[in-house]
Amino acid sequence: MRSKAASKILVEPRSIERHELGMPILIIDTLSGENIGSLVNITVNGILAICSQPMDVNRVYEVELQLPSKIDGQDSIAVTIDCLWVNQGQSQELNWAGCAIIDAGPLATKGIESLIKAYLSLIHISEP
Repeated sequence: MRSKAASKILVEPRSIERHELGMPILIIDTLSGENIGSLVNITVNGILAICSQPMDVNRVYEVELQLPSKIDGQDSIAVTIDCLWVNQGQSQELNWAGCAIIDAGPLATKGIESLIKAYLSLIHISEP
């Protein structure tokens, strides 16, 4: 059962803008080596993932976000996430999962910020 504080966090408006990424970024469980899913959007505080198998709510995962090309010399970004919720998609073949980033070192945080900036610059280049 969720605490009142946890429930309150989920219903409050987001204070940080999420950034949808137009590039495939796989999420790999570093303990099992399994592909958990793909990144849909990201902030320095959390991620939205789409997965073929549902993630476990209230479970902590150590993951790597596998980048399609190097950013700041990194092929991947290692973070620890806590799965807050899971919803089955309309196709019933995919599941959405909202996760909080609960541990990210300075290099990972810089990598996330650079990933967001790199994507935003791609949007501006492609706009007419």
